[in-house]
Amino acid sequence: MVRARGRPLLDRVRECWSSACGQRVVAYRRSQGMSEALTHAVVVQEMVDSVRSGVMFTASTGNWDHLVIEGAFGLGEEVEAPLRVAPATTRPPATG
Repeated sequence: MVRARGRPLLDRVRECWSSACGQRVVAYRRSQGMSEALTHAVVVQEMVDSVRSGVMFTASTGNWDHLVIEGAFGLGEEVEAPLRVAPATTRPPATG
Protein backbone atom coordinates (compact mmCIF):
# COMPACT_ATOMS: atom_id res chain seq x y z
CA MET A 1 0.00 0.00 0.00
CA VAL A 2 1.64 3.19 -1.12
CA ARG A 3 1.04 6.91 -0.63
CA ALA A 4 -1.37 6.56 2.31
CA ARG A 5 -1.45 9.50 4.73
CA GLY A 6 -3.47 10.55 7.76
CA ARG A 7 -6.71 8.67 8.35
CA PRO A 8 -6.27 6.42 5.26
CA LEU A 9 -2.91 5.31 6.69
CA LEU A 10 -4.53 4.22 9.95
CA ASP A 11 -7.21 2.37 7.98
CA ARG A 12 -4.52 0.57 5.97
CA VAL A 13 -2.69 -0.47 9.15
CA ARG A 14 -5.96 -1.81 10.56
CA GLU A 15 -6.60 -3.74 7.30
CA CYS A 16 -3.16 -5.29 7.51
CA TRP A 17 -3.64 -6.35 11.13
CA SER A 18 -7.11 -7.75 10.48
CA SER A 19 -5.81 -9.82 7.54
CA ALA A 20 -4.01 -12.01 10.08
CA CYS A 21 -7.39 -13.09 11.45
CA GLY A 22 -8.94 -14.20 8.15
CA GLN A 23 -10.41 -17.70 7.93
CA ARG A 24 -7.78 -18.92 5.45
CA VAL A 25 -4.92 -17.61 7.58
CA VAL A 26 -6.29 -19.14 10.78
CA ALA A 27 -6.95 -22.48 9.04
CA TYR A 28 -3.42 -22.52 7.58
CA ARG A 29 -1.81 -21.76 10.94
CA ARG A 30 -3.83 -24.56 12.57
CA SER A 31 -2.96 -27.05 9.81
CA GLN A 32 0.73 -26.24 10.28
CA GLY A 33 0.56 -26.56 14.07
CA MET A 34 1.44 -22.89 14.45
CA SER A 35 0.40 -20.68 17.35
CA GLU A 36 -2.71 -18.62 16.79
CA ALA A 37 -1.13 -15.69 18.63
CA LEU A 38 -0.59 -12.66 16.40
CA THR A 39 3.13 -12.16 15.95
CA HIS A 40 3.41 -9.82 12.98
CA ALA A 41 4.12 -6.13 12.63
CA VAL A 42 3.13 -3.40 10.23
CA VAL A 43 6.02 -1.34 8.90
CA VAL A 44 5.29 2.26 7.91
CA GLN A 45 7.94 4.08 5.93
CA GLU A 46 8.18 7.47 4.31
CA MET A 47 7.78 7.19 0.56
CA VAL A 48 10.56 8.29 -1.72
CA ASP A 49 10.26 8.58 -5.48
CA SER A 50 12.22 5.74 -7.00
CA VAL A 51 13.25 4.60 -10.43
CA ARG A 52 13.77 0.99 -9.31
CA SER A 53 12.52 -1.06 -6.35
CA GLY A 54 13.22 -4.50 -5.01
CA VAL A 55 12.81 -6.98 -2.22
CA MET A 56 14.99 -9.84 -1.00
CA PHE A 57 13.70 -12.93 0.77
CA THR A 58 16.29 -14.73 2.87
CA ALA A 59 14.71 -18.10 2.19
CA SER A 60 13.01 -19.47 -0.90
CA THR A 61 9.81 -21.50 -0.48
CA GLY A 62 10.78 -25.12 -1.03
CA ASN A 63 14.50 -24.31 -1.05
CA TRP A 64 15.55 -22.75 2.24
CA ASP A 65 19.20 -22.58 1.14
CA HIS A 66 18.60 -19.88 -1.48
CA LEU A 67 17.84 -16.17 -1.52
CA VAL A 68 15.15 -14.74 -3.79
CA ILE A 69 15.58 -11.22 -5.15
CA GLU A 70 12.72 -9.50 -7.01
CA GLY A 71 12.94 -6.16 -8.73
CA ALA A 72 10.83 -3.77 -10.77
CA PHE A 73 10.84 -0.27 -12.15
CA GLY A 74 8.99 2.44 -10.22
CA LEU A 75 7.65 2.38 -6.67
CA GLY A 76 7.68 -1.39 -6.28
CA GLU A 77 3.96 -2.04 -6.57
CA GLU A 78 4.77 -4.77 -9.08
CA VAL A 79 6.97 -6.48 -6.49
CA GLU A 80 4.40 -6.49 -3.68
CA ALA A 81 1.16 -6.96 -5.63
CA PRO A 82 -0.20 -10.50 -5.17
CA LEU A 83 -1.40 -10.98 -8.75
CA ARG A 84 1.63 -9.60 -10.56
CA VAL A 85 4.85 -11.43 -11.21
CA ALA A 86 7.99 -9.35 -10.85
CA PRO A 87 11.27 -10.41 -12.43
CA ALA A 88 13.12 -12.57 -9.89
CA THR A 89 16.40 -14.34 -9.45
CA THR A 90 17.28 -17.13 -7.01
CA ARG A 91 20.81 -17.44 -5.69
CA PRO A 92 22.62 -19.50 -3.10
CA PRO A 93 23.76 -17.34 -0.18
CA ALA A 94 27.30 -16.00 -0.26
CA THR A 95 29.86 -17.99 1.68
CA GLY A 96 32.91 -16.80 3.56
